[in-house]
Amino acid sequence: MRAAGPQHLTAPPPARRQSRTQNNLRLLRWLADHGSAQGAYGLGVAYDQGRGVRQSYARAAHWYRIAAQRGWAKAQLSLAVMYQLGQGVARSNAQAVKWYRRAAQQGLADAQASLAALYAAGEGVAKNIPAAKRWYRRAARQGSADAQLNLAELEIGPPPGRDYRDAALWLRRLARGGNALAQRWLGDLYAAGHGVPRNPRRAYLWYWLAGRQSKTAAARARELGQRLSAAQRRAARREAQAILAPRK
Repeated sequence: MRAAGPQHLTAPPPARRQSRTQNNLRLLRWLADHGSAQGAYGLGVAYDQGRGVRQSYARAAHWYRIAAQRGWAKAQLSLAVMYQLGQGVARSNAQAVKWYRRAAQQGLADAQASLAALYAAGEGVAKNIPAAKRWYRRAARQGSADAQLNLAELEIGPPPGRDYRDAALWLRRLARGGNALAQRWLGDLYAAGHGVPRNPRRAYLWYWLAGRQSKTAAARARELGQRLSAAQRRAARREAQAILAPRK
């Protein structure tokens, strides 16, 4: 995304006796004063993190707002976070929803996932699980692991709109990446036959993998393992080790 504002202006030369940080701030301010959304966002980051200036959430919010109003997606996301946390501005989930939505519509996965969470909780907006799923799915397709897990949780949650098959799809991706909660939930699906064919051996496999990080999953693996033959347990563990091998 290009900075908004006139493109023909010539930036001021750097001051000789100032540090690189101070020269960068000087340039950012000049850009912001001449209509650049990116310059205003850069100043917001500087005040947010105290880079070359005294840290100030209020000043950060000021510059984030200018950049957000000029259409800079990352500034819209940052401003939304400040409203949700009440940093530098009065806490307002309604304002957070407004700015998360603008950033989400520009394709930022973090904004999409945060907007989905507010829809799921009914904070700052009327509770709307279908809308939460839509935004989680957009973020999940961009690779957001949190969005994938939260989407799966909604899909295996209470009806209406439950979709075990979709949940299994996202959980399988996360489970193969080592997410213990996804492994345990995928084990639950195989144990019950929800969204996947019922398969105690595969349920044991995922419980066994999750059990390396979760006492709850380890207990389920022991319980289910008692109903499997020794050969089935060995086969499941060999497959589990094959899943672990690429990550090692």
